[in-house]
Amino acid sequence: MTAQPVETQTLAQSPVAIACQFCEKVWGQGDLAALYELTSDDFTIFYPIMSAPLNRDAYAALMTDVHTGFPDFRVTVEEAIAQGNQVVVRWAAEGTQTGPIQLLNLPPTGRAVRYSGMVIYRMAQGKIFEARGEEDTLGLLKQLGVLG
Repeated sequence: MTAQPVETQTLAQSPVAIACQFCEKVWGQGDLAALYELTSDDFTIFYPIMSAPLNRDAYAALMTDVHTGFPDFRVTVEEAIAQGNQVVVRWAAEGTQTGPIQLLNLPPTGRAVRYSGMVIYRMAQGKIFEARGEEDTLGLLKQLGVLG
């Protein structure tokens, strides 16, 4: 019998650890391998700023866009609370926009941003299958100079 790596054992035992890994690795570092490891094949994410929910591949493209625009982007989990198959994470994100952001059709601004939000993750069989987020989009757009 071979032992599993500690990280895998921890993830399998804790929905909070899965959610925190998703925030820090996938969103905060743009780790697309972690995206596919931590989510189910039918993963869907909902954000009010998006015109439609994103599946896993569309979210991977979004993460690539974010990390192209903000190469130093990072996310800090400030609080995580679990109940049943749901985990609520309160987070803060920051970075400097030195690259283009296709989603906003925005050339590099050189502006540093810091904003926050919350996301609810729903899980089954040790994988995230749904996420619903809320964030300070207005504050982010103001910091980028998109809105006055």
